[in-house]
Amino acid sequence: MEHMGRNFVDPAHVLVDCFWKVLLDEFGDQARSVLPPSVRERLNDGAHLERCIETIMSLRIKSVLAQRALGLEGYFAG
Repeated sequence: MEHMGRNFVDPAHVLVDCFWKVLLDEFGDQARSVLPPSVRERLNDGAHLERCIETIMSLRIKSVLAQRALGLEGYFAG
């Protein structure tokens, strides 16, 4: 795949990095201590981080909508 410039976001990494972004948000330094260097580098890229955050929010919204559609609101609440 041809690199499309500085703002290119590799979709192959987005979901994996979303996982790491959620871990970082939840566990902070504990997650940071096991963060692979390649993920750290990608999450330091503003365009990639923005794409990850958009993906996380989209997945959360879809999850809530699916729970509502199935009548499971609050069922999975922690």
